[in-house]
Amino acid sequence: MEYLKLYIIDDEPIILEGLVRTYAWEDWGFTVAGASVDPQRALLEVEEKKPDIVITDVRMKGMSGLELICRLKEKNDDLLYVVISAYRDFSYAQKACELGAFTYLLKPLDDDKFRTAMAAAGDICRQQKRVREILKRYADNGDGRAQEVWSEEAYLQNIRRNAREYIGEAVRFIQENLSEETLNIKQVAEEVHLNAMYFGRIFKQCMDMSFKQYLLEERMKKAKMLLSRSNASISQISEQVGMPNASYFTQQFKKQAGCLPTEYKKQAGCLPTEYKKQAGCLPTEYKKQAGCLPAEYRETGEG
Repeated sequence: MEYLKLYIIDDEPIILEGLVRTYAWEDWGFTVAGASVDPQRALLEVEEKKPDIVITDVRMKGMSGLELICRLKEKNDDLLYVVISAYRDFSYAQKACELGAFTYLLKPLDDDKFRTAMAAAGDICRQQKRVREILKRYADNGDGRAQEVWSEEAYLQNIRRNAREYIGEAVRFIQENLSEETLNIKQVAEEVHLNAMYFGRIFKQCMDMSFKQYLLEERMKKAKMLLSRSNASISQISEQVGMPNASYFTQQFKKQAGCLPTEYKKQAGCLPTEYKKQAGCLPTEYKKQAGCLPAEYRETGEG
């Protein structure tokens, strides 16, 4: 087996040691070519050791992982980047995707997710190597098929570089069509002019969840908003979020929210006049007195 070379950067020595030594890298098809707690040193060593994949933290002293990627891409655009972070900040994930990172994972790393992501990254790396080898061989032999292979590689590179734009358009389309029961990954991929398989891959990399998970979460968020702010029935709300089967909607809502839609609606109905009747003051007055909003009110997202 041909091992792919990794370079790992994290400014926390204990975490870096864990990344280097915890995982059975060779069993996964990798070898650790180098590691560093210092992003500046990493810039030099990556150029020297020529890894296939760079695993980097986001927030580091002296230089962020995102800046490090920018600097490395100036010298070598063929590297694949796996970004890890302890911060669930969507702006970091968006920027990582914009820079062409293969995936963005949250600490503490889920071993199964991490292994799956690394396996996928390895597959992409090997595919790119094969493409480059074929291109070189065709070019050396004066074979016209080199252009055909190059077009496919350029297409994949373009998708990775413009991932943020594709995902942004996709998210807008999803939000505008949440009420459509038939909304699916193929329809959204067609809207942004991508192959459904490629779209599903970059969507999961950028959003840290599958398209199906994201769609369900957004439908549940909209349902919570409607339950807390409208007098619509459960059946009407289920239709407005693209889940006309009220029984299935109720089942999924309970899984996500931990309570039935009717219970959530009842709890959310305690705003704000009713709250004053029960507590003797408005939620904002309670906040001034207690330093925080009461939990029930805070959960609705108002105030």
